[in-house]
This record gives sequence, structure tokens and C-alpha cells, in this order.
Amino acid sequence: MKLLVITQHIGKTAPGRVFETMIRELSHLADVSVITYNYNPHKPDALKAVTKLTVLKEPVFINPRLNYHANRLMLACFGISYTDFVAKTTFREKVEDFDYILCVPATTPSRW
Repeated sequence: MKLLVITQHIGKTAPGRVFETMIRELSHLADVSVITYNYNPHKPDALKAVTKLTVLKEPVFINPRLNYHANRLMLACFGISYTDFVAKTTFREKVEDFDYILCVPATTPSRW
């Protein structure tokens, strides 16, 4: 079984530590590929069993403050955030090769 995990943080924040542990345990059961922006593992060899680890540079729309507003505006208008759109266009592997895809959205949609 092939699994693709898309996440923003691994290890640095509280959700990042949860994802790190979850990915480590899933990698014992399946071939796991990971796409992330911020990779600061809690343990140095935490993801050694992962098949492929892709660390992308987080896109910034002019400055971080405008990046936040661009994410929210694109999410409200098009259903995809600016950060996720850039990640989708820079990731060149075929998604059809994976059996399952586990991901968390960059921002949660708000009701204005």
C-alpha cells in the first residue's frame, strides 16, 4: 500500500509532533511519501522509514501578512489556498500512483 502525507509542519509545533508520530507509525505498515513545508523533527531519526521526504520552501506572497490574506481570499473564492495551490503546482509526481492521500488544509474556511 502506498500512502502520501501532505502536512505543513513536522515536529516543531504540537500538531507537528502528532504528525511526526503518526507518520512514523504508518511508515511501518506502508510505503509512505511525505510532502511538508517546515521540517524540524522532534527526534533526529524520526522519519527514517519514510520512502520519500519532500521538503518544499513555503511560498510567501510579498510578505507574511499579505500571504495570510491571499490564502484566505483564494480559499473563499476558489476553494484552494494560495499555499496549497503553489504546493500542487510544484509537486510533480502522479497522485494516481498512491492508494491513499492524507492531508490537512493550510487554513480553515471561514464563513464571513
